[in-house]
Amino acid sequence: RKHLDYTLLDNLKNLRSKIRQHYSPRSSDSVWDLKLGVGGIRDVELFVHALQVIHGGKNPKLQVRSTGEALGLLKESKILPAEDCEFLKAHYWRLRSLENLVQARNDEQTHLFEKSLPVPPWAAQIVAGLEMDLENCDRIVSTLLGVSSSPIAEAQPKAASTAEIWDEILKIDVLSRNKDRDEHARLQFLNEFYETLQKQKGDIDKALQRLKEFIKSTRAKASFFTLLVRNKNLMDELAWLFGHSPYLSQILSSRPELIDSYVYRSQDLQHGDLGLLLEQLVEKRLLGELINGSHYLEDRNVELLQTNLSDTADEICRSLLEELKKEFPSTLQILALGKWGGRELGFRSDLDFILVSQAEPNEADAKLARRLINRLTELRKGGNIYSIDMRLKPSGKAGPMVIAAGE
Repeated sequence: RKHLDYTLLDNLKNLRSKIRQHYSPRSSDSVWDLKLGVGGIRDVELFVHALQVIHGGKNPKLQVRSTGEALGLLKESKILPAEDCEFLKAHYWRLRSLENLVQARNDEQTHLFEKSLPVPPWAAQIVAGLEMDLENCDRIVSTLLGVSSSPIAEAQPKAASTAEIWDEILKIDVLSRNKDRDEHARLQFLNEFYETLQKQKGDIDKALQRLKEFIKSTRAKASFFTLLVRNKNLMDELAWLFGHSPYLSQILSSRPELIDSYVYRSQDLQHGDLGLLLEQLVEKRLLGELINGSHYLEDRNVELLQTNLSDTADEICRSLLEELKKEFPSTLQILALGKWGGRELGFRSDLDFILVSQAEPNEADAKLARRLINRLTELRKGGNIYSIDMRLKPSGKAGPMVIAAGE
């Protein structure tokens, strides 16, 4: 995969958990299940294949069939520590050797190895350290795939109003092809989210109402629950936003796809496709409000908030102007006025500005100016990029939008 689905590792964890719950009892004080027991052949294969799925999209060399070969490539790529790679490879082939031995002895397809079975000297050396090797393999595999999960007890809000909203949230079915795995992730997220709300002492009823809207807007996709369960800091921030800011909560509820960019605190703008760029610029404004708004809720620094929102407007307008100049070559530059010029923009502030030309403005400059204003103000998904207030122009609202630098 070139892009990892957030549910992938949980799917693999669930698979390992089911194998352990179903087959581990076959291992006992007197018998090892070489293939399906804890730390056995299947554990090694599942662990290696998981790493191939995760990293193989970006590193095609890892797309091989052999488990032993894959371990060598994981070592070479430094994805897995060399010591772990060497141990797993040796352990895997030791288990295969014992498997071949017991199948030849019994003349049947079996993976159960009796600990009291008389073995040749080469096998005795393996058996002597096998218990420790199985434990070491389990330790390594569990760092990625974990162990079997325990049932989750649902939170029980005491207040009647809270309990009513909570019940409505619990009734929203997860959108998934793997109900068992993703229902566990959903319940885990909901319970941890509710506990976080209690600790943060925000408005729990309003936060849960916003959470319900957010879940509905994501269509209750399992990947969102899994992402939030795996990222505790993000869950804390989301709970804080929902409990303290109706405006920022509404942004996330209306545009849940912004959560990826919110996690990484960045967004790459794709120049060359104007339609795509315009959509991304709307998202950039919303993302800027989310990130800077969440910082403000922590530090209550109004001046820093206004400066950061003004910087976001700078970057958005500069990117759009440069893209439009590819169609309308011009020397036009933006001169910010009003709150923008004073670095005092707030949420949803209008932009006050004029366009300045190095020479006497011409028809191309006028076309570029009209195109810039239209692109900034036209409605798109998520609203317009910015609204514009023309009243602060030197000659008033009816005056020219473009002036020469000498004026």
